[in-house]
Amino acid sequence: MVKMIDLFRTTLYTNENVELAKSLLEPCKTVLKETSFHEDYLYGKTTFFDDDLLKKHNDKFINFYKYVSQQALIYIKQLKLDLKPETKLKFNTVWISEMYKHGSHGLHTHHGSFLSGNFYIHCPPKSSPLLLYTYDYTFDPFCEVPKKEENPTNNYMVSYKVEEGHLLLWKANVPHSVPQNHSDSRITISFNLNLI
Repeated sequence: MVKMIDLFRTTLYTNENVELAKSLLEPCKTVLKETSFHEDYLYGKTTFFDDDLLKKHNDKFINFYKYVSQQALIYIKQLKLDLKPETKLKFNTVWISEMYKHGSHGLHTHHGSFLSGNFYIHCPPKSSPLLLYTYDYTFDPFCEVPKKEENPTNNYMVSYKVEEGHLLLWKANVPHSVPQNHSDSRITISFNLNLI
């Protein structure tokens, strides 16, 4: 079921494909087994630091790329952007992450991309939500909490409870984070998209 959720001055696009998530669980686990631990990603594993690893398994993720591309085009149409007819989508980066218990991801944006998103492969109970912050907060990458400025809703953050098969898309300059995870394994495929 497609929903558009108003996030202050932007929108979060959501959709759901549980069957696709189920079909990608084993391929994700295979890739994660080959993934080394990295000092910048405590309490889990991520292919973010090794572009070639996921490329080696790309044939197992063709349906994922098709699905995300279709949904991103729907989202872009709903944003009513004035685009040239020949405009296409390009995946800048794609990475698989498994967050263990006590893992988290600090506040950040994805500069250099137009859209960002997550597809949730495995989210047992107590898995962390995704937190998205209003544009009305000044983003400081060295600050845990954005600096408050006036905004019409008097609210600065939306917490989105994620479940297996959920797809979330948002503009890449929206600050977001993941609070401490309380499940043993939270597996996602994350990505950045650009318009070319």
